[in-house]
Amino acid sequence: MPAFHPNRVHTLVLDLPSLAQDFRQEDWGGFREVLTIFEQRGFRLYAVETDAPEGRWSGSPQVAHLSGTPQELIQANPALSNEGVFWVTGHPEVQAQLAEGNCWFAGGNSEAEAADGLHFQHFSDLLEILHPSRASAQDFAHLLLEVKRHSPQLPLTIGVGGPDECGHAFVIAEIMEALEELGQLVSGLDLTELLGVEFEAQSKARYWKNPWMRSWVLEEVLRPYSNGKPVVIESEPGFLESLEVTTFPFFAPPEGIMLVWGVPLFLPDFEQLIDLRVHLDLSPRTATARLFEIDEREEFDKSFIESYQQREGRLYQNYLDEFGVENQLDYRIDFENLNAFRLKP
Repeated sequence: MPAFHPNRVHTLVLDLPSLAQDFRQEDWGGFREVLTIFEQRGFRLYAVETDAPEGRWSGSPQVAHLSGTPQELIQANPALSNEGVFWVTGHPEVQAQLAEGNCWFAGGNSEAEAADGLHFQHFSDLLEILHPSRASAQDFAHLLLEVKRHSPQLPLTIGVGGPDECGHAFVIAEIMEALEELGQLVSGLDLTELLGVEFEAQSKARYWKNPWMRSWVLEEVLRPYSNGKPVVIESEPGFLESLEVTTFPFFAPPEGIMLVWGVPLFLPDFEQLIDLRVHLDLSPRTATARLFEIDEREEFDKSFIESYQQREGRLYQNYLDEFGVENQLDYRIDFENLNAFRLKP
């Protein structure tokens, strides 16, 4: 089995007798809250116990009950020891069996680490380890630093595009944090309110809200930066007030990395100004839910999707097709789950 990586995990198997043996009644609430977060991150959840009280796993989170001991279940169902399955158990005997089968596991007991598993002090600590978005951002940050090492004195501009209101800022925040933790200088430029498919018919600055914004972004920021010059802008231009494009004073040294994000971002305007292009991939259903602020985990009227595809979705697809965006991309991010984005292979 490959070495452990948090983004290879898709299933959590919880050995409840070893985890909850000292639980008081009030401890179950916090335990369920942690499981709910794991569920939101897209993990399948299984609880192993010989006899579960009726109603324990009714409602949310969705936890499937496996009756039996871990040893019996693994023997009867080898899929429980496959890659992507992560066990949480405090039984040294079970940990030894998992280690022998080269399985991934964690436990709150000291023997877990000695058996080549992960050790945690509190069950909630696993939220820091099994965090798909953070792991993806860290992987991407390491990748960007590797690119940067080949030309440390030259600017590196990363463009992140995706449908309107899909959650650009969430991805950007995770990537920025990962880069800063690695000691990398990072600057950012949010163009989501300056560019839009709704401005497709603009005659002087197509896809831009107005020509002044286009000129400022291209000529005052990105072109000088692309030419290796430090960009220093002391105060916010009046036409950008209340748009939260970036923080001022704005400073972008060429030895840093600049992140630029927006909707129709991969236009000819940016052809020589963006070095790596990243797209946030969403299904029409998910894009609709994000745009209309609907809980995407719930079922909703298909008329919303039809409305999206006839208007915003159609305009966005026209942009993708006209400028051959699919062929421009260097990386794609699966962004179906807001709480668990992952780099696509």
